[in-house]
Amino acid sequence: MKIIITGATGLIGGGALQIALKHPDITSVVVLARRETGVEDPKLTTIIKKDYKSYEPAELEHLNGADGCIW
Repeated sequence: MKIIITGATGLIGGGALQIALKHPDITSVVVLARRETGVEDPKLTTIIKKDYKSYEPAELEHLNGADGCIW
């Protein structure tokens, strides 16, 4: 299962990120953040965004096929 998390640098989003990375059914986590999370994991892809209104094709490719989103 692939999920997207926004707000992963905050208290709640950071907790959601930690749980998602430990969950065996979640195979991929994509984080949209304004700064680095400081977390490294093979399941994790972090996209640093300053402008949430526009996305590059490569960024959209990372988001494609997600089964859920936590924001």
